[in-house]
Amino acid sequence: MKNYMNIVSTKIIHALESFFEWYGRQVSEHPYISILGCLLLTALASIGLINYSSENNAFKLWVPDNSQFVENNEWISKNAPSDIRFNAMILTSTVNILDPTVIKYLSHVRKKVLEIKTADNNLTWTGQCARRQIQKSLGPPPGATGSTTSSPGGAGGSIPYPGVCTILPQVMDTTCFETNLLEFWPADFDFSKPMTLQDVIDRVNNPNALSSTFKAPINVERYLGGKIVRENGKVVSAEATILNWFGKINFDVIDKDANSQQGETIDKYSMEFEKDLETVLLNHQDSLPANVKSYVSVARGFSDVSGATIKGDVMMMPIGYFIVFIYVTIMLGKFSCTEQRGLLALGGLGCIGLTIGFTYGFCSALGLFYSPMHSIIPFLLLGIGIDDMFVIMQCYDNLGSERTDDVVNNIALTMKHAGVAITVTSLTDFIVFALGGTTVLPALRSFCLWCSVGIFIVYFFSATLFTALLSLDCKRIAKGRNGLCPCYVHSIDSLEDSMEDKLSISQKAFKFLSKLILSIPGSIVILLITATLFAIGIWGMTELKQEFDPVWFLPPTSQIYSYFAVNKEYFPSKGASVSIYITDINWDKDFDKIEYLIADLEKEKDIIAEQSNWFDDIKKANTTNCQSYNNNFNTLLTCFLFSTTKGFISQKDFYYKNKAELKCGEPSPEILLGKITFNHKRLLSSSEHIPALEKVKEIMKKANDRLTSGGKIFSMSQVYSTWETNSVITQELIRNLVLAIVCVFITTLILLADFLGSLYVLLCVGLTLVNLCGYMHFWGLTIEIVSSVNVIIAIGLCVDYSAHISHTFLTISGDRRSRSEATLVNIGPAVLNGGTSTFIAFILLASSDSHVFSTFFKIFFLVVVFGLFHGLIFLPVLLRWIGPAAYEDARPSSSAHSKGRISVTPVQSINQAKSEN
Repeated sequence: MKNYMNIVSTKIIHALESFFEWYGRQVSEHPYISILGCLLLTALASIGLINYSSENNAFKLWVPDNSQFVENNEWISKNAPSDIRFNAMILTSTVNILDPTVIKYLSHVRKKVLEIKTADNNLTWTGQCARRQIQKSLGPPPGATGSTTSSPGGAGGSIPYPGVCTILPQVMDTTCFETNLLEFWPADFDFSKPMTLQDVIDRVNNPNALSSTFKAPINVERYLGGKIVRENGKVVSAEATILNWFGKINFDVIDKDANSQQGETIDKYSMEFEKDLETVLLNHQDSLPANVKSYVSVARGFSDVSGATIKGDVMMMPIGYFIVFIYVTIMLGKFSCTEQRGLLALGGLGCIGLTIGFTYGFCSALGLFYSPMHSIIPFLLLGIGIDDMFVIMQCYDNLGSERTDDVVNNIALTMKHAGVAITVTSLTDFIVFALGGTTVLPALRSFCLWCSVGIFIVYFFSATLFTALLSLDCKRIAKGRNGLCPCYVHSIDSLEDSMEDKLSISQKAFKFLSKLILSIPGSIVILLITATLFAIGIWGMTELKQEFDPVWFLPPTSQIYSYFAVNKEYFPSKGASVSIYITDINWDKDFDKIEYLIADLEKEKDIIAEQSNWFDDIKKANTTNCQSYNNNFNTLLTCFLFSTTKGFISQKDFYYKNKAELKCGEPSPEILLGKITFNHKRLLSSSEHIPALEKVKEIMKKANDRLTSGGKIFSMSQVYSTWETNSVITQELIRNLVLAIVCVFITTLILLADFLGSLYVLLCVGLTLVNLCGYMHFWGLTIEIVSSVNVIIAIGLCVDYSAHISHTFLTISGDRRSRSEATLVNIGPAVLNGGTSTFIAFILLASSDSHVFSTFFKIFFLVVVFGLFHGLIFLPVLLRWIGPAAYEDARPSSSAHSKGRISVTPVQSINQAKSEN
């Protein structure tokens, strides 16, 4: 079996060698044509940027394609979109939030909000606010007899329906929807007057208090948070209060390209006003009373801050490129006038820049959207591109006695060896991302497809553009031209270098390391360390949680992040609010079916805290004041909506086709949908969220099965988007990991032609992934979309480290210890250099405030550390004791590094073995 695999592998390798030797020769003979071709290719691809589109809508990014949530959300967005924009300010006090100075400050802030007039369109709060219908007075309408009622018509002695329709304009009005403690004071109250704490306490504890804004009963605890102190049944102290301003979207001027992180639609007027609102609320923090702090959140704040954070971190990319440029310049060349390769290093980074340009243009042309997570692609391509550059340069430096005065021949031989090496690593990375492109999560699919294109192009540009630049640089050195100023030519005599064969400093270091870890005591210590790391990793994996909060996309130092943290502390959620939409049913035939739906909801007391619906009230109206209208549901509905207090409140729960308006005294227009709501109990983790979501889906399915006249019933909540993602993210992660590992194993098996060697590579990859996932927990990470993407990326990177070690070990003959030592000396520096370059590519992200970038850094740091440990430390020890036999044509270990040449590819090692045998 092994001989057969060896034959197959050898044929594949020889075919690749022949191709890359020919390709390297063509590129070297025609470097300028190769460079021009790459530039033209990038320019053509860049035309695709015309079709560039970005996507920030969380619903379109993270909700699975096959989820009914996507279809339902699109239906609502088209037919009954929410028009509310939420803005708020929280005040906290270390003494008492009911202090008169705080009340006066609230009045001052509200006055400043009312004075806002934007510069561009003269927008004001009264013009931008969502309006709520109110009753002008609580007394009976003119001409009514009997007792007072809070409704303009209906039972209780007021004018019955439809007579009430004639006096509605007289008794009903609208007001801006805003809530705060100031509702306990009359609208015209003079807050400049002296006020005591007792005055405030008496005012907010009035049992007959009515909101000065909404003319409805009001409870002070609705506006207070944190620790609330009561004395003699009265609220006398609290830690926090909240002010809410509810804006309204203007759907006539929607900016379709602007979407918030939460999937809300934005219009330009709301954006303009909210900017000024935020400025007013933040600018008056200096005038806060003593011991009081304020925290502000405007509707546009989330997308503004999260987007600015990512863009700010992207600006670190030029700095990172400069650091990498210095590193590459040092590592590629020597400290001499001609052999320092700064220009070549710059050209290599230019290859990566062209790769980024090609990727963005080509993927845009394919219609693949760009999401905030795509911002890490340049850093990823930088790390992969640098690895390819180092492999090519290492192969060139390793030519040794094969090198001649013919630059074209040298480049051809270099690519003969390096082409296969970068093909192996690029192929594994490409496979991992291509498999990720089959996921049901839109953002992950788009990201993986972008990365697949980028990896292929950086591989192509490395083999073409960088190789062409290398050939030009070699010709420059051959002519004695200066590395920084090629116009200056040095004398030939000053360029003679010593040709003494000796180990490099890094090889000497690995020789010392090999003697240390391959000894019996050293091996025992390494195996114990590996087992300990693995045990801790397993423990961490058992503690790793599946959790995600959109607030993580905000930097901890931002104002809005502080708001969400304080809101969670002082005003904890009582449970997610859910709306159930009843659409396109025959209300006369299927109205009674809604009763079964409500009954099903009432049974689920373990997940549902309360529900609000109009069903029982309509049934009651059907037998009381609206009985004469029960022959048709549309006439009954109008009667109900205008004859009772509950009916007036329920008007917002019905939408009509063609945006028709409900008119008092007339049958309602054709009903598009009716809406009822319920609140979940406070569910704290995915282990509670997912079963609750599945139970609600089951209830919806039963409700739809009962319908006899068509139509649809479905549930919607903003938090369901996160729950939907959490319900599949673990399965998607496991699916992609299993598929990627299987494909990587098959790839390495073909190229290694040794089952045991491939199995050891797979073992190292598995150990790295276990430790990665385990130590993610200790670093505060959870299983969510961003971390899952990075874990998938990790497979393609960590396999490279162990694959090179296993390859080289198989190409060296001798006893296992000498083969392990020779492997470390030969390829160890190259593997370490690859890991180091990958780490340098994203080192600046360590200080990032962006959740995307900080997660990227943490996971890649763990990948590099554990990948290098298992590849450079653990695997050589494992091979030293139970390693597989060498290839039949392997060279002796005694000659593997005697000439001071680093073997970076298995192909080169095989060729050396053949020539030495």
